[in-house]
Amino acid sequence: MTVLDKSAVGQLGESLGEADTALDLRGLSSGQALEAVVSLLESAKAQSAVSTLVVVDHAGENTGETPFLPVGRRLLEARRRGIIADLKTVYSDTATGFLIRMPAADRIPQK
Repeated sequence: MTVLDKSAVGQLGESLGEADTALDLRGLSSGQALEAVVSLLESAKAQSAVSTLVVVDHAGENTGETPFLPVGRRLLEARRRGIIADLKTVYSDTATGFLIRMPAADRIPQK
């Protein structure tokens, strides 16, 4: 799991959107990617980032299943629970992913 700073986020391509930070899951298995996303969501209260770009590999003819669907399902569940305020799918020539925006720290639901 690689967390990228704002300058590296811009290098992923403007069409991926603007984010304060990024979580690069490219090259990870679905299980590893889900662990990283769970860690991100559990630490949401402590994060100073308002928005995070979660980047996964493109699906291709020979890639098999990528973490896109399992990660997307987990993020959607978090949005329904109020942990994430906004969730958008993003795409560029180099990657696919999700742009998530966290709610204000005082509005994140407690477990």
